[in-house]
Amino acid sequence: MIEGIKKGTGNMFLFAVIALEQFVEKLNQWPQYLNSIVSISTLKNNQLLYEKVTFKFNEMNNTKKPKDIGQNDARNHYQFNNMVIYIIKNSN
Repeated sequence: MIEGIKKGTGNMFLFAVIALEQFVEKLNQWPQYLNSIVSISTLKNNQLLYEKVTFKFNEMNNTKKPKDIGQNDARNHYQFNNMVIYIIKNSN
């Protein structure tokens, strides 16, 4: 499909665009594939599809995964506890 999009015009391009439109909502399940598609300049020949793909790309890159959020919260909680202990020890 990537080769079809790279063509920019013709039957292969039309086939690739139609195929891509079928699963554009699920693109963030394949981040490497999404990264490859966004970088293809001829995708701009279909403005609506290009906007959908770039929206998915931005959505994928601007949201934290729940696992990452949990790890950051635990790390912040640990650092906060250490800071409180330090303040209590050094306040006397």
